[in-house]
Order: sequence, then C-alpha cells, then structure tokens
Amino acid sequence: MSRPSGLVMRLPIELFDMVFQHLRTAELNAFAQTAHFARAMTIQRMYSYIVFRNSPTNKVLGLLHNLWKNKTLALYVVHLELDWIGKSDESVNVASKLAAVLPMLRNLVHLTVSKAIEIYTWAFDAVTLPSLRELHAHQPLNASFLDRHPQLRKASIMLPTFGREPYADTNLSELEVLSLINPRGDSNDLLRICSDGNPRPNLRRIDWQSHGQNLTPSDMTRMQKVASYVRQVNYLDENVAIRNFVLNPPWESVVRIGLRIPRQTSSSRFFEQHLAGFVRQSCLSFPNIHTVDLLSDSEESLSPFQMTTIKRSVKVLRDVHQVLTVTGDGMTYERKGRNGSFVACQR
Repeated sequence: MSRPSGLVMRLPIELFDMVFQHLRTAELNAFAQTAHFARAMTIQRMYSYIVFRNSPTNKVLGLLHNLWKNKTLALYVVHLELDWIGKSDESVNVASKLAAVLPMLRNLVHLTVSKAIEIYTWAFDAVTLPSLRELHAHQPLNASFLDRHPQLRKASIMLPTFGREPYADTNLSELEVLSLINPRGDSNDLLRICSDGNPRPNLRRIDWQSHGQNLTPSDMTRMQKVASYVRQVNYLDENVAIRNFVLNPPWESVVRIGLRIPRQTSSSRFFEQHLAGFVRQSCLSFPNIHTVDLLSDSEESLSPFQMTTIKRSVKVLRDVHQVLTVTGDGMTYERKGRNGSFVACQR
C-alpha cells in the first residue's frame, strides 16, 4: 500500500464520510486497498451495511467466515441481508456458519434472510440479538425467536404451516410494521402473535399475503381487533380477488391502503373485477382513506388497457386525495385531488 500525501491527510474526516455515502461497496473496497489509512477509514463502513442478493453460496460462506474470525468486524455489522443461490446441502453449511456468527452480531439492527435457508431455520433457535429492530424472515422461524425479541419494530414473518409450532404467547408490543406471509390464509395467527388480543397502539401498518386464500369478513374483523390503531393496510396477493364485503364496523383508523396489481398475463375481465372489488371495499370499509397505492412487482410496464382501467375505476374514489400507481419498470403515476389526471412523477 502506498503512503498518503500530506494534503490527503489534512482533509477533514467529515469530508471522507460525505464521499463514502455515494460509493458502492466495490468502490469502497478499491479505495481501502490504496493505503493503510484508507483501509482503517473504510472498513467499518463496508461492514456496517452488508447486502448479498442472489449471491453464490461460497461468497456468503466467505463473509460469515470473516465475521467469525474477527469479532471486531462482527461488531461493525448493523444491516445484514443474505440471499444466496445453491444446493440444499450448501444451505446446511450456511445455516451452521450463521448459527455461529449471529450471537457475535451484538449491534445488528436489520436482518433479512431469504427462503434459501429452507428448512434449516434451527440456526436461529438459540440466538438473541439485543439490538435487532427489523426482521425479514421468509421461512418460518421457531416461535421462541420472537419471544426473545420483544423490541422488534418491523417484522416480515412467514407463518408456520400445518404440523409446525404456531406462534403463540408472543408479546411484540413495540411492533410498528407487520408483514404476514401466510401459506394457510388463517388470520388467527395475527392473534397468536399478539397473544392477549389487546390493541397494539404502536402498530401502524399491516401487509397481508395469504398465498391463494381470499380474505373474508372474519379475517378482517380479527385483524381489526388487534390493529385498531393501524393507519395503513396492504394486500400483497396479486392473483386473489378481494371479496365484495363491507366491514362492520368500518376500519376507521386506516387512511392508506394498497393492492398488488395482477400481472399482464391475467385476463382483462379478471383485472377489472379484481380492481373493482378493491375500489368498492375501499370506499365502504375504510371511510377515512386519503391515499390508495396500486403496486406492481412485475418487470413489465403496465399495458394501455391496465392504465385505462385504473383511471376509470379510481374515479369512484372521489374523497381520496392521492392515488399512486407503481409499475414494474420503476415508473410511478400519481393522481392528486379528486378529479386530477394521472401524471408520471419521481418518487
């Protein structure tokens, strides 16, 4: 490594921090190789925010091995997202290394582990992360993991399937955002997560994905029971029509709702029915909404037919101040006011 010039050494640390905010991890790593002082300045930033998406298993194992060897590096980690591509027997190796590393991450605030972990969620069974505030788990975790983390503020949870231990006797009283990924479509699990059935005053947003099960009035009533303070509700099942029912009593605390738009492969008739049912329920069941989000995670942009249908359908939402349509190609269309037109906008 080269020796830094006097001019570089006289620059204020705050200036480097401002520059580092605009560099990718690979660029930070390249800078760290230029001099010993550069490595010392960047190493904490590089390890504080770690994101692996669709990464080879060997890269994930290499990262975990480095953290396991160096306790100082492990203490730097604040944000960790792990997603990898590999065979099932390789996921076992990741789970084993993860079980050894997680207890070392004392300052970890955000943890995302993809469904690549498969059935090997025993990696979390004996782990307590004292600083954890945000969890996104795409496979069912042992219920005791939630018991040990009552401080969670945001959580995306895959609910257990039949034959597995349900989430019971958990007291996530600090939760502000809860995303339920439920392969059974059984909303009783929301009551199990909030086991005493009392309203959660901190819970402000619920995302619901039931994998093919239509939401029923009883589902919504159960959710309303423990989420009477919720301000935002999102339905994330794009291929499930919301039944045309009206909540009684209406969910008055909700001011923002969202629906996932069906993919273009869906028939035009299904798209219209899907959207029409959503609009009707929105008007009657959520009388105080002011914002509607129509969401698409498809990589394709919306077709002219879909945009026309959206514009026609949302005219019913006369009291809604804002309608946002987020398309798969990154475009966002916004309607402001009761009679405004849709315009592309930057979000």
